Amino acid sequence: MVQMWREGLLCDAEVHVDGRVFPAHRIVLAACSTFMRSAFTVGLSETTTASVVLEEVAPAVFEAVLEFVYAGTCTFDESLSLEVLQAASRLGVRSLEIEVETQIAKRVDPATCLEVWKAGDVLSMPAVVKAAQECAQEGFLEVAAQDAWLAMPASWLECLLNSGKLAVDKEEQVFEAVTRWHAAQRPPPSLEALDRLLALVRWPLMEQGFVAERVNTSPLVTSHPGGALAVATAFQAALYGACPTPRLGKGRRVFRFESAFDTNGVLYDIGTCGGTTAYRNPHEAGQVVASASSFEPGYGKPQAFVEHAVDDPYQYNQTRSIAQSWMAVDLGERRSLVLDHYCLRSDGNEKYKPRTWELQGSNDGQSWQTLRRHEEDDSLSDESMSIAAWPVDAGGQSFRCFRVLQTGANSFEGHEDDHGTVDDAEDENLHHLMLTGIELYGRAHFLE
Repeated sequence: MVQMWREGLLCDAEVHVDGRVFPAHRIVLAACSTFMRSAFTVGLSETTTASVVLEEVAPAVFEAVLEFVYAGTCTFDESLSLEVLQAASRLGVRSLEIEVETQIAKRVDPATCLEVWKAGDVLSMPAVVKAAQECAQEGFLEVAAQDAWLAMPASWLECLLNSGKLAVDKEEQVFEAVTRWHAAQRPPPSLEALDRLLALVRWPLMEQGFVAERVNTSPLVTSHPGGALAVATAFQAALYGACPTPRLGKGRRVFRFESAFDTNGVLYDIGTCGGTTAYRNPHEAGQVVASASSFEPGYGKPQAFVEHAVDDPYQYNQTRSIAQSWMAVDLGERRSLVLDHYCLRSDGNEKYKPRTWELQGSNDGQSWQTLRRHEEDDSLSDESMSIAAWPVDAGGQSFRCFRVLQTGANSFEGHEDDHGTVDDAEDENLHHLMLTGIELYGRAHFLE
């Protein structure tokens, strides 16, 4: 039949599309298209004339549909995907509809996702709508910069704001996107719709200065009688432990702490390539860079600082005894982490445990911000290879580099001289920093 159709043999029907005539066989059209079956069998004029006129369909689109009806496959310009999908739906060519729906879901991008979302919504295609929504979440900033964003229904915006997967670096970007949408609405959205939108913005994640300067004076908030109250209520709830979590989007993952040096940490994940390979020390594999202010000759190496598990109970890893000694790890320029827990492991020596130090974060390895201070903290016991873990409040800030900076003497209690006198102040061992492991947990952003 395909060959006969291509040669125009025994064609007994015509389909007129915007001035073009497509010869075909009624039996083939009726077998593959519910629309054509009805046209040729229910007593309409097409039943006797075998001539069908299609309006609002481009010739190139119907040509692709007809090719699929006969050959089971077709090719067309990617820009026509939505039109082919609409034509397949209208004509009742379900197999083509499924095929194009699948291809659109695979190829949707931020530039077209709102248009695709609309088509999927109109045609009642959940898979297409879902793919468009996920694309809009992952490409949120690009999507929100388009003119199409301004014409988006409030219900769609509500759907996006309700998602924790928006690919944003900070909640301020969500606020700016909603503000831009709100300013373009004519007429303004109803108070009920605005109520729902305001409730979905995660206000406590924003910097206080930004809230004071931008949020509190924004028409998005001031135009609503309860706008300021909605913001204040969210901050009050955060004070009592109901702080919302930052959104996760493309490349974002959560590493949840359960116990010190479990397999949920960031460095273990990097060392196993996301759990797909056997563990390898991430510094040795070139995945991260560990470093220190110095190493005691023969008793230290950078990779020991990021080792997941140590079998040798007497392994040593120490800096020289110099004040302000440190050990650090750089996750790499395409990785960052909002830290919420970390753990340390001491080395095989039963002395020299860290007692006073700071955990710091940085994005350039030069300027450091203190994330947690420890003063006379004896969590790391005097036992060999002792471990301990601590929570961290990083204020929602992400960092690529982390270091342990020893800011006071270690646990060494000095030594007795020949006269039995202990002199801590002059002891040359007070500033060794001795660690054989660190692990990090929190909300990460990995762009591999």
